[in-house]
Amino acid sequence: MREDKTKARLRAGLPVIGTFAFFGDPAVVEIVGSAGFDFVIIDAEHSPRDLGWVQEMVRAADAVDLTPLVRVL
Repeated sequence: MREDKTKARLRAGLPVIGTFAFFGDPAVVEIVGSAGFDFVIIDAEHSPRDLGWVQEMVRAADAVDLTPLVRVL
């Protein structure tokens, strides 16, 4: 398992940059990771998405070494 770069940066006292993902396409998450962001918040609280969608988004984040955070109710 690789080290979480967001946690490593926070431990080192460095800033991290992230954004929310409201769109249903995992490609958006891949673009966020390719753009140099450290983390993405996958918003499952205010959306009609199911667990399968969340899994797709997390897999997309993992593919580009992006830390996924999932907001749920």
